[in-house]
Amino acid sequence: MKAFTLYMILKMDAVSEFCAWTSGALAIFLIILLAIWSVRINDGLDTTVIKMVIRRSTWWAIPLSFIFLVVAVLMPSTKQMAVILVVPKVVNSVMSNEEFMKLPSEIVSTASAWIKELRPDKDSISILK
Repeated sequence: MKAFTLYMILKMDAVSEFCAWTSGALAIFLIILLAIWSVRINDGLDTTVIKMVIRRSTWWAIPLSFIFLVVAVLMPSTKQMAVILVVPKVVNSVMSNEEFMKLPSEIVSTASAWIKELRPDKDSISILK
């Protein structure tokens, strides 16, 4: 894995947060433009300049906000991307190595023996005599 790929995996959370915040900021910008436009129409003033600004602003702000929102939603987090890249390699290496295949049964037998040692005797348990 190259250094740049590893760096981008580590920065996925930051990129996703940036896209979410940018999408939200663009949505707020559009709401403010809509409020200005609605106030100016109710005042009865000449709104040709305001309409032109709003049309040009919404022409780029709506698609850009949508793109940032889609990226923020669909981009995997750092942990998810690590799982996507690491788990298949680990599973393949464990499945191809017979030494690793013996480990789960050894771990289970060791854990069960340890649990049996921790289990108290029935005779030693006393309940408020």
